[in-house]
Amino acid sequence: MVHELAGEGMLILWSTSYLDEAEQCRDVLLMNEGELLYQGEPTALTQTMAGRSFLMTSPHEGNRKLLQRALKLPQVSDGMIQGKSVRLILKKETTPDDIRHADGMPEIDINETTAAF
Repeated sequence: MVHELAGEGMLILWSTSYLDEAEQCRDVLLMNEGELLYQGEPTALTQTMAGRSFLMTSPHEGNRKLLQRALKLPQVSDGMIQGKSVRLILKKETTPDDIRHADGMPEIDINETTAAF
C-alpha cells in the first residue's frame, strides 16, 4: 500500500529502526541523537561500507561473547550476530589484522563480506 501511495506522488515519511524497511525507500535520512549523518539513496549509504564489512567467527568463543568483545574495540563501528558469524563494520583505516591482534580477542577467523544496509 505504501508503494502505491508513493507511486501516486504522495510524500511518505517513514520512521523506522528496521534497516530492511529503510532499504526499500527511495531516499533515507540517517540520524543519531538529533544529528543528520546521511541523506540520500540507501544503496549509496551501503557503498560507503564497502571494504569495511567483515564476518568473524572463533573456534573458542560463542558469538554473543565475541560480539561483546568486538564492540568494546575502538576500531569497530558496529556489529551484530548474523547466523553463525558476527558481522562487523570496521572504522576507516582499520584492517582485519588490527582486530586479530587486539587485546583480549581470542583466535578468530575474519573475512570481508558484502556491505549490507
